[in-house]
Amino acid sequence: MGILTLCGVSQAKVGFTFLAGEPPKQCVNCRLYKVCVGKLEPSRLYRIVEVREKFFNVEYMRTGLNWL
Repeated sequence: MGILTLCGVSQAKVGFTFLAGEPPKQCVNCRLYKVCVGKLEPSRLYRIVEVREKFFNVEYMRTGLNWL
């Protein structure tokens, strides 16, 4: 079974792989925390297998300081 998570638009490509890091402190109080990074394990490699046509306005991702 896969994990549903959020990523930046530039990473949202089938086959893209990323190494998850520790979530930034700003993310902990975000309403999307659990679905975004809450299920990812730091230092684990993940691969995008499906991209959905849904967008969320997340302040941290707009800053360009992507932790993925």
